[in-house]
Parts: sequence; C-alpha cells; structure tokens
Amino acid sequence: MATSLTTSLSLRGSSIIKAFSGGGTAPLRFGNYGMAKGTFSLFDGTGATQSNVAFVKDFTILTTANLDIDLTSGQTDASGAAVVMTSLKWIYFELTNPAATDKIRIGPQGVTNAIQLWFQAATTNFWTEAQMYFQGFSNYAGLTVDATHKVIRLHNPGASTVNGYFLAGGVQ
Repeated sequence: MATSLTTSLSLRGSSIIKAFSGGGTAPLRFGNYGMAKGTFSLFDGTGATQSNVAFVKDFTILTTANLDIDLTSGQTDASGAAVVMTSLKWIYFELTNPAATDKIRIGPQGVTNAIQLWFQAATTNFWTEAQMYFQGFSNYAGLTVDATHKVIRLHNPGASTVNGYFLAGGVQ
C-alpha cells in the first residue's frame, strides 16, 4: 500500500539563545522580536518542493565517538520500510537533556562517502557544532544522494555521552 508524506516544520515559538559579550544570555524566539517566522513545508512527491520519505533515528554517542548515518541503507521510515534516499531535502537534530557544554558536530568531517551538506567541501575541517539544528537544502530542490555522497557524521567532542534524535527527509 502506497503512503504519502507531507512535511511541515513550524519555526514559530522555537527559540535560540543569544550570548552577550559582557556575559548573560537572552532567548530569541522565532516569530518575536523581529526574528524570522514561518513554516518549512514540502508536499508529497519527488519534485523540487516535494518529499516522499523521512526517518527518525534516536542516538547515543559516547565521549569523542562518531555516529555515521548512511542515507541509502540502515534507516527505516515510520512504517518500517527501508529508506534509500536519492535526494536530501532537510535535516534536524536535537540533543535530549543536554548539559550546558554538551554538543555534537554535524558535517562531512572527512568521512568516506560523506555528503557535502552546506559546506564547500567534504573534508575533515568542515562541520557545525550545536545542541539543536535544522537545515533545509538548495531552495527545496535538495542535495543529490548517491554511492559517494551518502554519509552524515555526528561526532561528540565532549566529555560526556550525549543522547538525541536525528531526523531527515527527502526523496527515494
């Protein structure tokens, strides 16, 4: 039985924390204080503004360890069907109950068959470090996923084990 997938991620009410150079922090909420707001939406299908597959992967990453996520094997969708992406449209990750210094690095980081993501190359010196992160790709068109561009590395640079969720959506 065929299923359909419509993706809608709301940016309203979510927040980021701004750190001030003199000390202290302030929450900046999407949709308030001049911050961006809106919804990232993709409809069911395989076109530029469409997506037909998504998966959620919960993870535990030990201190200084890596988790390599292959977008063409080893993942399953909500109904248990194998996910074999050909185009990556969006990613999201979040650490659950992180300590102030907990974070993960996401990016190519020189892993074999890395997908370049939003970086200029798939080498070791490219990654983003965060506790929570969302990224949509190439004006909804997505990034090509194939045999040599398919792995996303999550790395824990910290001194404690981290737990969280990684979500990805695209076309297969």
